[in-house]
Amino acid sequence: MRKFVILTLVLSLSLLSLPTAGAAPPSQAGSAPAILSFSTPLTSVDRNALAQRTARVPVSWDTVNRPFIANLVFDQVLPDGSAINVELPRPLPWVASTGQGMAAPILPDGQATNIVLRMRMINMLTREVYAEKTITLPIGTGGGIAPNIGDRATITSFATTASAVPRAQLQAQTARVPVSWSVANRPPTSNLYFEQVMPDGSAINVELPRENPWVNSSGVGVAAPRLPGGSATSVLLRVRLIDLLDGRIYDQRTIELPIIEGDTLPPTITSFTAGATSVDVFQLANRTALIPVSWSVENRPDNSNLVFEQVFADGRTVNVELPRPNPWVPSSGNGVASPVLELGATSVKLRVRLVNLSNNATITQRELTIPITGSTSSVPSYVVDPAWCFTEPFMASNGLQVGRTARVTANVPTEGVRVFESPYGGLPLGFLPANTTIDVLEGPFCYRLNIETASMQNEYRLWRVRGHAQPSVVGWALEYVRAQGSVTSYLSGVFPPAEEGGGEGALSIDTLTLEPDPVQPNSYLTITWATSGASTVALNLLDGPGGQVVQPIVSPGQMPLTGTMAYPVPADAEGFITFALVASDEAGNQVIEEVTASIGGCEFEDTLTDRCPASQVTVTGAFQPFEGGYMVWRGDTRTIYVLFGDDSTWATYPDTWAAGDQVDTGEPPEGRAAPVRGFGKVWMNEGLSDRLGWGLGMEQAYNLTIEEYLADGNFPALGLNLPDGSVVLLGETWQIQ
Repeated sequence: MRKFVILTLVLSLSLLSLPTAGAAPPSQAGSAPAILSFSTPLTSVDRNALAQRTARVPVSWDTVNRPFIANLVFDQVLPDGSAINVELPRPLPWVASTGQGMAAPILPDGQATNIVLRMRMINMLTREVYAEKTITLPIGTGGGIAPNIGDRATITSFATTASAVPRAQLQAQTARVPVSWSVANRPPTSNLYFEQVMPDGSAINVELPRENPWVNSSGVGVAAPRLPGGSATSVLLRVRLIDLLDGRIYDQRTIELPIIEGDTLPPTITSFTAGATSVDVFQLANRTALIPVSWSVENRPDNSNLVFEQVFADGRTVNVELPRPNPWVPSSGNGVASPVLELGATSVKLRVRLVNLSNNATITQRELTIPITGSTSSVPSYVVDPAWCFTEPFMASNGLQVGRTARVTANVPTEGVRVFESPYGGLPLGFLPANTTIDVLEGPFCYRLNIETASMQNEYRLWRVRGHAQPSVVGWALEYVRAQGSVTSYLSGVFPPAEEGGGEGALSIDTLTLEPDPVQPNSYLTITWATSGASTVALNLLDGPGGQVVQPIVSPGQMPLTGTMAYPVPADAEGFITFALVASDEAGNQVIEEVTASIGGCEFEDTLTDRCPASQVTVTGAFQPFEGGYMVWRGDTRTIYVLFGDDSTWATYPDTWAAGDQVDTGEPPEGRAAPVRGFGKVWMNEGLSDRLGWGLGMEQAYNLTIEEYLADGNFPALGLNLPDGSVVLLGETWQIQ
């Protein structure tokens, strides 16, 4: 039996080369085992290839007096004295005493200037080292052979979403660092080990206890580091791929995180990605481009929100969010951005910012760039974002605003200003005569011709209007025309000042309303206002009718002279809520008007929590429990909510399953169920099988109630009921109430 075990061990140990010759005769070096030579024809090795795990170094060797139970082992000695195996996989584990092969070294660290390769003759039973030789190669540019990475056992990634570790958590031994990893060409006899390297070079295990000691080749987990020392400024985490039979280290990677003072981590946008690899230039020009995006934020502070915008070469930005009923954006999710065309650009730069709602200051931000397919020079015209309708080369504002009256100037043609069905023109629907009053219904709509000429108009600004005397004439009208340097105004929102007080041109607040009235706590109040003769307006919250200012809601110059806005009513609001609108003109005159709405009780008879939701809907749903979490399907939007049990995070995925789609999940073990239809497709395509595991039962249909809550930083955004009557609250993380 012992002979069988010895033979199995010797044959199972993975070594380097193809045998090319037998052992050298003993007469060459007496009777002691020796390595006569270990060399390479290379004079340097490329730094980038080392960093990417693609460097290959050809080596040759010769030995003498090699014992029968000895084999040759090839490794790389790292600066801290440890070593990793640099042999490529081969079908025969025994290495010939004389031969040639290929080593696969890695970059020791960012400042390393050379690598050290080592060849050792080792007793496979006692691990005694009979002899060894080394090769030192400088690190430079060029040198080394770089075939595909697919022939080496490699840790292809080791990453974390954390940006730092709080010192107080390290001291209390409560620090937790999320990590992810991936391994290629993993030997079946190897396992992964997660360690923290201490300042003295020693290492401690930082894995949390788990039932199964075997680690998947790819996955996510949590490391539990300790404080390296009172003066330490960073934590060094390491993952190693180690053979369970002989202890050889196939590969290793590290992550270094700074230690910050205090007990909380800084806010971080850990991911911001696009679901499109390019965007069409004509869709950008027509404002029909839609780019799926996803994001994730960690350690998000209270009273913050996410803003999605497009950044232009000159530093200007434009909001690219599509309208949504709830202005609060969850910390992780999926959405759609609607970018615009920048003339001459070859790519679109999108940015997400985490902003403080109190002062609109940017807490942190992240950007991504998407190439544009097609040339902007081939676009005949393109739509301009409304925010730029009054910037060069467009004319300054002529006083027109939606919701206000305006007039047709005396400069229009004899028949009047033309009104079109489309802002792009076409056949006119009718004409509005000069010096008549109109209502401004929509706009502005601006576009530019992609040509440069001094003899014709290139920039167009239009408004959708309706005549007072001709209410049947409704359509888009051009505000002004430009020809050879002169500008002729067709529409004007600036009326001549009245000869005496009052009348057109006088400072006034024409409209100020609150809807709904009464309003429910934890919902939204729509404020609508319109002014005349004002240069700035401001909005304040009062402590009651005729009372003092409690909080400035919008400062002067930060809101339009006419418009609407949504105000979040606190969950504990009761009695009444009062606002004061302050309108000011350029002469310093002010007009102040108040408006009050009553606070009513919750409009929903039955709620999932003791909190009144902003909205509530009951739809067809489905639920399935898993070994590592849950899946919930929302039928009205075909959305799948995935609740992960390992770290209490959650994510949403669109249900794209259609009748006839084949989902091959494989056979589940006894007592477990495989997800089907939309659950099965997401489980397979999104790589959730390892994290969620198998289903604990089949999915079941039920009436799903979804509630949205007003975000106040202390309460989750959504509530979902489960078939057993329990309620899941979805915020930064999920919890069952």
